[in-house]
Amino acid sequence: MVVGNCVLALRRPVMAGKAKKTIELVDKDAEKIELEVLNPTLGIDVIDVRGLGSKGYFT
Repeated sequence: MVVGNCVLALRRPVMAGKAKKTIELVDKDAEKIELEVLNPTLGIDVIDVRGLGSKGYFT
């Protein structure tokens, strides 16, 4: 999926019997940023965007 100048890819690597969901962003310079998808107690899954600040992006 393309959003603005980024490409999104959902990944689900299995770690110790428990699936970990991540979203991989690829910007126009082909830099990859992997963000975790958090599974809350109530409601829908959310993307943890705290890692974007260290890469020079903000929300």
